[in-house]
Amino acid sequence: MHCPAANYESVINYHEETQGDESQAYYFALLDIINLIYSAYKGPRLSARDLGISQFGRNRAIAKLFEVTEKLILHMPENSLLFRGHTVKTAVINNWTDKDQCLLKIAKKFNLDAKKNLGQDSVACIESLTYVGQAYFGMQKYKDARIVFEQVLMSVKDQNPGMRQYGVIAHAHLVSLYARKNETKKAIFHSQAVGESGLWALKQKPLYQVSVKFPPPSTANANINNASVTITMDISKNGQPVNMRIKSSTLVDFDKLAIDSLKQWYFAPKFITDKFAVTTDFDVTINFIRE
Repeated sequence: MHCPAANYESVINYHEETQGDESQAYYFALLDIINLIYSAYKGPRLSARDLGISQFGRNRAIAKLFEVTEKLILHMPENSLLFRGHTVKTAVINNWTDKDQCLLKIAKKFNLDAKKNLGQDSVACIESLTYVGQAYFGMQKYKDARIVFEQVLMSVKDQNPGMRQYGVIAHAHLVSLYARKNETKKAIFHSQAVGESGLWALKQKPLYQVSVKFPPPSTANANINNASVTITMDISKNGQPVNMRIKSSTLVDFDKLAIDSLKQWYFAPKFITDKFAVTTDFDVTINFIRE
């Protein structure tokens, strides 16, 4: 993967030298680099340094993208919807949040652009509103995120199928938001909504999970820095883990902690032939790492 990265670096340096970093060519080359870094990290777990482009480390590249986006819009305001849309989508896909709220600001501007140019019922407007919610969620501003995702659901109701994915994203986040508040009925409602969509259930990734801490030092685990517990369970019609059984464990000290954590998780329940069903014999591995 080193060669493609080196090629992108040469291209983006050329565009910066010849046209400046406020050019479209530089902007799209930067998008390519960010997507390359993300793919490398997500797949073989390679960093920008591993790729030989450490100056475009994941955070630095996206921070630069925010800067370039606003510069580009100053020169081409008629394309603000396009540029802000690409930028926000790229940042959200990369699960990137920042303390200075740049992502949130651009997401809100994207939403205003979409509402002004295409209308509040447009796909772009709903998409941008979803990004605003995801930005709030990533910044742990959970109350704001909940309000925005509820707005998304109101907006996609009775709308065309092209908006369906944004409803699923909203439901998925609301599972987590309500589970954090121990509002079980609402968390179940949204987990079933995700399951009913069929878009998430096939992956069976948790919609909400509680992290576990390494147990207090003891004679048994004094020399252990990491451990894991694999649990076989069923996923109920509500999306909650039930019938949990230890399949394998590094040390018995970790078993109860793993079970107690898993009890609080939520999944998208299976939805077949127009009804919810129990998913049986599903394995989950919980890892413990000493901090």
